[in-house]
Amino acid sequence: MGAWEELLIERMDLAEATGSCATQKHLVASFADKVLNEADEGLKHRFAEFATRVEANLSHEIEHGDRSLLVQDHPLNIKLTELGLRDTR
Repeated sequence: MGAWEELLIERMDLAEATGSCATQKHLVASFADKVLNEADEGLKHRFAEFATRVEANLSHEIEHGDRSLLVQDHPLNIKLTELGLRDTR
């Protein structure tokens, strides 16, 4: 597995752990073509499952409000909030 695949998996895992639907959406939009054209079957499958969860998460946020899935006590979210880089309202 190459560097971009490892980075993508790391970012997908982090986006889900933090509950950042905006990042999840960005990853799907940014990497869909690259995964389709260059990834092995394992990553294609993992990415497809991720994209399905992202769709469900975005539907949840439409119904319950932006950032409703944000994990407030995740260390990254705490740090971003402390730095004024994440609005938790």
